[in-house]
Amino acid sequence: MKLTERSEASARDMTMSLDTYRDWHKAIITDNLEFTTNLLAGLHPADKEKHLNGCFVYSDSETRRVLERNFGRAVEVQCYRPLGLAVVFGSRNVLRVMLEHGADPTRRETNQDTILHMIISVASSYDNTECGLTEMLVYLMSLLTKQQQKWLLFSENALGLRPLEEAARTGCMRILRTIFQTPGVYLTKEISSGMLHYQWYDVTEYELVSGSSRRGKSPLAFITYMTSEASEKSDTKELLSWKPFQHWYNLKMACNMPALVVWSTYRLMLSLIVMAMMTDNSILAKLGGVPQDEVLLYPNASFYYCAGYTIVSFSPTETFLVAIIIAICGLLGMAIDIGELLFVLVSHRPEFEWLQLRRGNLAISFWFSRGVHFLFLLSSAIATIRISENHPLGVDTISDVGRLVFVISAFSSLFLFLELIPEIGFYILSIKRMLKDLFYFFLLYMVCVSPFVLYFMVFVNTNSKQGCIDHFYSYSQSFYTTFLVMLNLRDLTKYRVQNAVVLYATHMIFVFVVAILLVNFLIATMSESGFRISKKKEVLIRIERLHALFTVDTWFGWISKKYQYYILRKVARVENGRVYILNVEKIDL
Repeated sequence: MKLTERSEASARDMTMSLDTYRDWHKAIITDNLEFTTNLLAGLHPADKEKHLNGCFVYSDSETRRVLERNFGRAVEVQCYRPLGLAVVFGSRNVLRVMLEHGADPTRRETNQDTILHMIISVASSYDNTECGLTEMLVYLMSLLTKQQQKWLLFSENALGLRPLEEAARTGCMRILRTIFQTPGVYLTKEISSGMLHYQWYDVTEYELVSGSSRRGKSPLAFITYMTSEASEKSDTKELLSWKPFQHWYNLKMACNMPALVVWSTYRLMLSLIVMAMMTDNSILAKLGGVPQDEVLLYPNASFYYCAGYTIVSFSPTETFLVAIIIAICGLLGMAIDIGELLFVLVSHRPEFEWLQLRRGNLAISFWFSRGVHFLFLLSSAIATIRISENHPLGVDTISDVGRLVFVISAFSSLFLFLELIPEIGFYILSIKRMLKDLFYFFLLYMVCVSPFVLYFMVFVNTNSKQGCIDHFYSYSQSFYTTFLVMLNLRDLTKYRVQNAVVLYATHMIFVFVVAILLVNFLIATMSESGFRISKKKEVLIRIERLHALFTVDTWFGWISKKYQYYILRKVARVENGRVYILNVEKIDL
């Protein structure tokens, strides 16, 4: 018999049908100590091995029935090992007896989850179970040896994540905190001296820049990526207020703040230089005036000579060199942005699940900052290339739209840095959170307004007593006029039309439906969003700052490797090449 065939046969020998082993299954989930003790004591070694380390086999309908009966609803949780069932259902007595009889806690589930990954999976699926499962986790770890604890805590699941990282990814903050406090693993040393208690937490793999580093899977990174539901948990606020995590946050801030300041300064100066070049009139001044053909082609070309229009003047050589530098920076930045987005879309890594707009707490911030940054770089590169040709930007639709995109994206792309400023950051954060509400309102507004736009355009032009009316000449012009009517900036009574009563009645309906109902609905929706945001203000501000820090860390961490190690030695405790967070607590008497 081949090796693979023997392995498959051995695996089949360890399976337990629910019909045959129903009593054993029921004893595990009901914590029947007497039945378990008597059963295991009378089994042959081979049968005992199967009962302890085997795998229950039952249909999906049976799985659903078991979960619904005990948790109220069923989700996709794979828990077929006896030891895992005992932990999930809180069967402490059965768990202890099984371990005493030789149950192997390192056995994996069919989806490659360890018993700790499975605990986290259940806790993230059933919010009301996390507290109880955390207590079972502590109890389980107390029954295991240090070697078994380390194996479980350093083992990866199918996504390549350890339990600490998986807990952060799924928003199980209570379990994350418990795992991080495991003595001898992450909490490597504790010393009491006088009235103070010192704790050393090992974060080497998440802070050092090296080939074996897990910086991209840092719990802080996953906390940044948490879902909106997870950010509203009380456990999240408690974790972010917990002193060891505050120290870790401050460490990350110290390592990346200089790069963040340099990057923000570069972005601000780039914006100002490009804006100065857009208003530079030195080239036309050297020509002795606006060429006659351009005066005929662009009636407003003389605008470049308006007094006070600009106080900046570049020579042609300076204009060309600066434009080339900015264009190169813009194109290089776009290449980085495109590369990052392609990596996010193609890699399917678990930490990027938060980018789904319906789930991610920072999805809007991510896409907003990346989008406006890309538009800014694209528009600045195009604008500076055209300016370097020693001609002003044309007075045409494309140029005007380009100017608008550049100015808006230039200032909007600075939001990522302005959010770090106390007080101001919260208002920017609130505005970005409300963009989703504004987008949905815009869709509803377009649906409700479009029929009125079309009706006003047709009615006014077919019933006009004064010929063609420019304000309703086309659908786009009619849309803008209708918008002004909603704001009470356009008076429909000034138009001389037949059947004016019909126009006035339509106007009243439009005002009630759009100007009153929809606008007040928008105000109420945004007020509710503002209230929800203010309730978790501290958490969101901390998460937004982490987002900015990890953005800089991803882009420039490999460049500032030596500097970051220098800061680590200054801010954290570095001993024998290991990085520790030193936490000091007062001892309560």
